Amino acid sequence: MDWPFIRILGIQEPASTVFSIFNGLVHIIGIIEFRKRLPIGAPMYWVWHTFAAVGVHAWFWSSVFHTRDVLLTERMDYFSAAALLLMTIYALGIRSLCYHKSTCRREVAIGFAILLLILFSLHVSYLTFVTFDYGYNMKASVIAGLVNSFWMIKWASSNWDLHGGIKKALVATVSVNVLCTLELLDFSPFFWIFDAHAVWHLSTVLPAIWLYSYIIEDSLYLYKTKHRFKKLE
Repeated sequence: MDWPFIRILGIQEPASTVFSIFNGLVHIIGIIEFRKRLPIGAPMYWVWHTFAAVGVHAWFWSSVFHTRDVLLTERMDYFSAAALLLMTIYALGIRSLCYHKSTCRREVAIGFAILLLILFSLHVSYLTFVTFDYGYNMKASVIAGLVNSFWMIKWASSNWDLHGGIKKALVATVSVNVLCTLELLDFSPFFWIFDAHAVWHLSTVLPAIWLYSYIIEDSLYLYKTKHRFKKLE
């Protein structure tokens, strides 16, 4: 149901807009901290930079969409959210499939990227040129989210003792899946500002912080391992 909201400075959904900005800031602050602690050339350096850029882009359009709901902002919000989901799967895939003793099989990384780009292009093309099907978009998002979640849980469980960041990644993944139930709720906004969707956006901030903590710890682990093996050669 579409609930009425109190507009603040002309913003249609002020809480969702502000909380979307919070999520975007997590990506900005997270990648800045990453750059402080890891040099260029560290394993997955550019993968995580791309992830951060896609994340900032997605939350930018989320904040714009909740500020003013028009056709362009709605589609950019949906498309950029799909891009972030697929980028998350790509980063996890590169980490779990490519890296062994801090080396990456380039052909696997390129092939996986091409596959996900094709899927993204087909998804956007269908919604743009065939029909903007909300039901289909929701199903596609749920499937992508489940693929990422089960993959992360399986990988984290198999590498539990690698370093402390693995536990943070697992907690972040499980938390986001539990918090997704907020998207199924429908209640009138508290103070005509805070509805279930806004609370969902707020609830994803902490898991995103945990995720960046994992990203930094895991990248440091790969970087130190890489140099250790070099010394042994």
